[in-house]
Amino acid sequence: MRKILVVFAIVIVGLSFQHLKAQDLHYSHHVYNPLYYSPAFTGFIESKLRLNASYADRYRQSFGKDGMRTVFASGDINIPFENGVSTSNLGIGLSFYNHRAGENMIMDNQTALSVAYRLPLGKDGHHTLSAGFNFSFLNRKFNYSNLQFGNQFDGIYYNPNINSGETDEYPSINKIDLGVGLLYSFSGNEHFRGYVGASAFHLIPEQDDYITFGQVLRYNVHMGLEADINNLTLEPSLMIDNQGKAMELYTGVLLKYYLIKDKTDQFSIFAGPYLRMYKSPIGKFSLYTLNAFIGAQFNDLQLFMTADNTLNTSKNTFSGFNGFEIGLNYFIGNSNKNGKRIYCPSFK
Repeated sequence: MRKILVVFAIVIVGLSFQHLKAQDLHYSHHVYNPLYYSPAFTGFIESKLRLNASYADRYRQSFGKDGMRTVFASGDINIPFENGVSTSNLGIGLSFYNHRAGENMIMDNQTALSVAYRLPLGKDGHHTLSAGFNFSFLNRKFNYSNLQFGNQFDGIYYNPNINSGETDEYPSINKIDLGVGLLYSFSGNEHFRGYVGASAFHLIPEQDDYITFGQVLRYNVHMGLEADINNLTLEPSLMIDNQGKAMELYTGVLLKYYLIKDKTDQFSIFAGPYLRMYKSPIGKFSLYTLNAFIGAQFNDLQLFMTADNTLNTSKNTFSGFNGFEIGLNYFIGNSNKNGKRIYCPSFK
């Protein structure tokens, strides 16, 4: 019976009937999925091309053996423009994700094209401003084959041969959407950098249809620092993500240590704890997860993994390990002819 209720709840939320509003995806480390959180990050790299891919697997304790699984991939290019005094940059990116919840009952696909323009503020390039937007196409499909309805119980057992009386021919849903982002970065000196930015999504209202995505306006504020101390780099970051009456705060610090650091080769390992606090539409703001982030980078290849551990032990949640993320970033080419670093976040 518990499984039936969980299945039913997932479908009801996913369908987003009329006044029910769905929440967007979230990742355990937003810095390593930059295009998902702000189009202003598009092309904000030292290299010419960045390829990103990640896989997230969560909540099998609540949603059954398949839990919630997300595959995300993106690629963005950095195109510099010399104007005789300074260098501005155009970023163009393409991203895609596939999200499945509860034994494939709900499947979302999104493809997004993002464009950003990065402009140096001043001749020294110690301050930059990046503005971007993305245009996305979303598709949602439903699978009702695993649903069980009350009138399919014969008094003793569940009988799938009994007609539920419910329609199972809901069409897939399509939607176009728009997001915008703004990012400011600075450098105090060669060993200290920082950034602050904001973005907003779902700027195109939905059609007043019987079944909708139910995605209300989502906006976030993100900020971080990079501080070099010999072969160690400290990278604290903070993100506040708000959608409707739900809010998420995610903060922590990444420690990156360079085992090899010269002009031709670089090899580093990094790790750090991150806290996620969450306020649901009907609950209070509370500590939700403690995540462990680890990774390594050799030259242009970066590998990372996050393990999520739930701290909230209310009757509506579960405690303990609830999932993981794995991913990679690969950087190709160097767009900086003079060898100067772009300022935080370099994502490299």
